[in-house]
Amino acid sequence: IVGYPYLGVRALAWGFLLSSFIKSLVPLIPVTKMCWKRYLKISDNRFKELISLISPIIIFGFFTRALPLLERYFASGLSMGSISSLGYAAKIGAVFYMMISTGISTAVLPEFADQFVVTGKTGLAGSYQKAMRFTWVISLPVLAIASVLSLPMVQFMLQRGNFDLESSIMVARLMPILMGVTLCNAIGNIIGRALYVQGKTFSFNFVGALCVLLYPVFAMLFLPRFDYVGLALASLFVNLLGILG
Repeated sequence: IVGYPYLGVRALAWGFLLSSFIKSLVPLIPVTKMCWKRYLKISDNRFKELISLISPIIIFGFFTRALPLLERYFASGLSMGSISSLGYAAKIGAVFYMMISTGISTAVLPEFADQFVVTGKTGLAGSYQKAMRFTWVISLPVLAIASVLSLPMVQFMLQRGNFDLESSIMVARLMPILMGVTLCNAIGNIIGRALYVQGKTFSFNFVGALCVLLYPVFAMLFLPRFDYVGLALASLFVNLLGILG
């Protein structure tokens, strides 16, 4: 807001960069207070273990993070407004993703780690079951309501100026599907956290990358029949396969 009169649309990029930098400084607060070591030597075994654990996340992350690019690639050949509708729907879906998927998985991670250290896989299994039940109890009502009220929600948030009723309807058609994607992500994040505390970072990310490679297949199957909505369906099927795998 401050930089927009001077930089125009570039102020959004600078604002994102600045906020990301400030957010990256927040984890340094407990490190400073607890007097933890800020650096590890390359020869340290813990550093080698860290590299082995994080490598699958980085390598397969190139594939899993390519999903929005694949979606835009297929959407670029569709009718006018398809890309913007997918983009608007994704922005709204990201709000629910942060509240439900990221929020719950971040909250349960410390408990997973504590239970695994203290009682091993038995304690971890108990915490996993509780987290999964909690995810279903919280997610289903919220996402169901958001799906039913998708059109009024989109109209309230976006409909103004050139964004007319037809644009709202196009975005609202995507919302129930993206709510399903959010539910899949919430379940997948719980599964991922349970595997991560055990040091199993390869299998979860490998399956995720493999499922993303199937996205073009689903997109080509659904596009002729469902148009731009088919791309959202392709994302849903990719995420379903991810948690089933």
